[in-house]
Amino acid sequence: MSTNFPGTLIYQPGDGSSVSLNNQAATIDTGKAASSATDVSDDWSQTWTGASSKGLFLKVPGSSTSGNYNGQINWELDDTPS
Repeated sequence: MSTNFPGTLIYQPGDGSSVSLNNQAATIDTGKAASSATDVSDDWSQTWTGASSKGLFLKVPGSSTSGNYNGQINWELDDTPS
């Protein structure tokens, strides 16, 4: 038996807004080409504490069935004009 999890993956930039990432692209970070790796999650919150938290979070309805779920996040890096 397979069950689809009713949660929504969201990104919060830390300014009180949030963007649903279910089936749509969203800008997570921008910058210029660098000669070394850039950690876009370096300043993300470790836990959600409210609208000012920054990072990826899973929004789960209270009516969700407890259990083990798994999923996949596909990242895409775009080289586009700003």
